[in-house]
This record gives sequence, structure tokens and C-alpha cells, in this order.
Amino acid sequence: MMWVLAMLTNRCNLQCKLCNIWQEKKSTLNIQRLYKVLLEIISNDLKVSCLGITGGEPFLEEKNLQSVFKIIEPKLIKGDIFHFNITTNGSFPLRILKFIDKIPKDCINKLSFNVSLDGLEETHNYLRGKEVFKKVIISLDILKKFRIDTTINFVINPFNSDQIFNIYKLSSKLGFDFELEIFNPNVPAYYHYLNRIKIQNNNKNWRQVAVKEIESVLLQKEVNFNKKQLIVLSNYLKTGDWNEVLIKNCKIPSSLLFIRATGELYSCPHEPPLGKIEDFNYQKFLNRQKNLSLKIKNEGCRKCLSTMGSLSYVK
Repeated sequence: MMWVLAMLTNRCNLQCKLCNIWQEKKSTLNIQRLYKVLLEIISNDLKVSCLGITGGEPFLEEKNLQSVFKIIEPKLIKGDIFHFNITTNGSFPLRILKFIDKIPKDCINKLSFNVSLDGLEETHNYLRGKEVFKKVIISLDILKKFRIDTTINFVINPFNSDQIFNIYKLSSKLGFDFELEIFNPNVPAYYHYLNRIKIQNNNKNWRQVAVKEIESVLLQKEVNFNKKQLIVLSNYLKTGDWNEVLIKNCKIPSSLLFIRATGELYSCPHEPPLGKIEDFNYQKFLNRQKNLSLKIKNEGCRKCLSTMGSLSYVK
């Protein structure tokens, strides 16, 4: 099985304090080339476990996003592609509503969303932009109305470490999954390939605060989160030590095809690219994947603890 994650565009309507993708030269992925890649994977007797669309902000490319779904719809129905996921900042509720309205009923259960929410209203707006929080809440209400499988993604950082439990409670109230990640600007090729971001914040104890918040979440009876993931994150925040067993068991280098809007192909987003979309050949890519896996095994992992890395394999 192959997990395909495609950056539809690197354009974004926000200028978040923890991300600088909006400074990049604007690019949009060629949809026909993406489809050819998917067909080649399927023709090699493989299934696509999930086609994930991310950005930038995918709903800036509203028509292209609709086009992607339309061309893969037969593959979803047939089962060649198991699932279709969209990661969004949630700031375009009307576009989200319009998109869902066009999804056939027999495909709704194969659609899911990941929505970013990094704190309560004041904090989220500070990190993401004025009035963004209200738009996200409207988007979440729409997703709840249509019973769309949704995960609220919260990136722990010095500004919001005291609000983890509150956002967990919100996700629980809405009936959505809750997922945590730690902001780490020091990993190469992470947070969009530009100069590392310098965070100016006087909260020196943010890690300890986050640990207490995570421990409060872990005590809850209603579990809409990956308990083992949260324990791994809590242990790392406490000690700064990486879980070597977890890192060694990361399967990302052998299971992920990540496609940048500019066309570069990655097997691990924290390692150099393995080619370009216009030159994609499945067997060649598979061989490069194997070589990368061997290289990581011999030289060591970059230890990203991200949901696009080892954390995704904590079950």
C-alpha cells in the first residue's frame, strides 16, 4: 500500500507565525500528472491507502480540488484508492460547504478532513490571523453537520501549551478526533524549506505546561485521540529524549509518496527529494525508496516525531 500526499498548492491566504510557506514562489501542482502517478501505482498491483491533499491552503485552488476528486472518484468507488483526505486551515467555510455538497453520498464515508486549530480564539488569531478562529469554528460545524470524519490538529508551541486540554474538550464536544504535534523548526526540510523560524516568546516553561495539559487529556474517559502518541509526546517534552525504538520502526521511507506543489517527490519529507513528478517511474521510485530506507538505517533518522514521520506509526 502507498500513502500519497500531494501539496496541491503552496499558496496560502494566511501568514501564520509558525510557518513561512507564504514567502515561497507560488506554485500549483499539475493535476493530470498527479493522476498519471496514481494510475501507475495502481497498475503495479498496488492500492493507494489514502490520497491526501494539503498545501499551502488547498481551498485556494477550489476548482482544482474539485477536479482532483472528480478524476479519482471511480478509483475510490472501485477501492483502488481507499480514502481521500484534505488538510485545511479551515478559513474558507463556504468553499468547504460547496465542496461537500458535490460529493456523492456513496463517497462521503471515504472523505475526511484535518483542520488546524492551535488554541482558543485570542491565541489562534494571534498565531494565524485576525478572525480566523471564528471561520474555523464555522467550518467545523459544517463538517459535523455532514458527519464528515474530521481530526483537529493542534501544534504545541510556546504560545499555546496551556490550551491543549481546552481544544481537546472542543474536539470531543464536536465528536472529532484530536491530534497533537510539537512545533520543531530545527528539522531540515520541515516547515516549508525556508530559513528556520525564530520564535520570540518568554514562556520558558512551555514544555512542562504542555506535559501537564497532556496528562489531563490522558485521564479522560472519552478517548478521541491516540493515547500512545500522546504518551510519546509527553515523554519527549519531559526529557528531551527520543524514543529510539519508535524512530527505528518508522515506515514512512518505504510507504509515503509526498509530492510538492513544485513537483519534487519525497519518500521522507525530511530527506532530499527522490525525483520529479514529470519523470515518475514507479519501479525507479521504489528502488530509490529502498536505498533511502537503507541509508536511514545505516546513518540514522533525523528524528522528526511528526505525523508525517514516525509518530504516524504509533498505534
